[in-house]
Amino acid sequence: MKFYFRILLFLYTCFIFISCGLLGKGGNDGQVRETPPTTYKTDKSIPLGMVYIRDGSFVFGPNDEEIDNSYSATKKDKTIIGFWMDQTEITNDRYRTFVNWVKGNMIYRQILADGGAASFDSIVVDERKMRNVIKNINNRASQEKLTPLAPEEEDKIESSFFLDNYKFKYHVKFLDLQGVANDQKNKIKKPLREYIRKYDCFVYPDTLIWLKDFANSYNEPLTRLYFSSPSYGQYPVVGVTWKQAYAFCHWRTQYLLDYYKKNKIFTEGTFRLPTEAEWEYAARAGRNNIIYPWSGPNTKDFSGRFLANFKPNRGRYSLDGGVSPVKVGSFYANDFGLFDLAGNVAEWTNTAYYEGSYNYLADINPDLQIWAEDDAPQKKKRKIIRGGSWKDISYYMQVGTRSFEYQDEASSSIGFRCVYERGPKAQKILSK
Repeated sequence: MKFYFRILLFLYTCFIFISCGLLGKGGNDGQVRETPPTTYKTDKSIPLGMVYIRDGSFVFGPNDEEIDNSYSATKKDKTIIGFWMDQTEITNDRYRTFVNWVKGNMIYRQILADGGAASFDSIVVDERKMRNVIKNINNRASQEKLTPLAPEEEDKIESSFFLDNYKFKYHVKFLDLQGVANDQKNKIKKPLREYIRKYDCFVYPDTLIWLKDFANSYNEPLTRLYFSSPSYGQYPVVGVTWKQAYAFCHWRTQYLLDYYKKNKIFTEGTFRLPTEAEWEYAARAGRNNIIYPWSGPNTKDFSGRFLANFKPNRGRYSLDGGVSPVKVGSFYANDFGLFDLAGNVAEWTNTAYYEGSYNYLADINPDLQIWAEDDAPQKKKRKIIRGGSWKDISYYMQVGTRSFEYQDEASSSIGFRCVYERGPKAQKILSK
């Protein structure tokens, strides 16, 4: 009995001490406590359509050390920090969500903001009002305000009112942290505003690439249907430049953060294009001495079926089941659960192309970033693409083969997929 009495007396004494502020005003007892960065609940959801790629090391570089490339392309051990990656390339349907959001956003601004379609940074969009505006787009008052987004009368084939898809643009704005770090390292001092990068990006894919890429060829059906027809909804989006792919990642991040902000959920997640090293690490799926993502040395399985959509047998495109791009996930996934890392469409990466970059890249998360403005020399606009495409020979499908395209050029054979970054605690929970 005396024991329980002593416990009660001790608890009562503690209560009196705290109540009287004997441990310090505001509960301060002189000891430094931990302060979390936010009081919001933490995001623990699994990113839609993504798989987690764990930390690991691998041999980065070409499969065969060719004599003429021995200086610019050498094999080296590299280590990658874990990340999330899209299982497939971004499809037409998923990219259309981006296009439709930008379209609705610009319609909203044009009608409710007195023609402020270009004032991206000063207007807060009310999504409920935006949906109502889009529903009433056919009335004459709305159409008069939307005239800047419609084709000129001389450019119309038919007299009915419609909007010009190639006038819809998205505003990209971000802080170039790499540029800040480089200048500070070299003792160069500039105002922070000097590192704010921004550009307006027209988001609709270039559907004319099916005619531009092929001389003396009839491809008008693909020009008219590939992006607009539901039949191609699950095919990889093509005709997008590197800057459009970058804009999609920027929008995808903001789209997620806006939702979490409204629901008071904390997330540090950011979508972006994969680095060249991340892409190769994901394609190798834990294997160093492989040629293709499926680990075997051949492009066919034991039954004679091709394992990817590419240009087999000197141009007999139909032998692998696809004359042009095919539906994503049509072939087997690699050991990480990723589809189409070889063939179908080549993929943009976040890494700038430089012939000798293999010789000085870091050992952890190697990457070369060069932000090139529109007026920059063409050499600075080269971005690495990986994986090969439906119109490439098998050499370009190899996990160690690199090539490049200019960031402002689109192609019928280049698409992209995203990676997603988040803190190690969330990764540990979600990767179990």
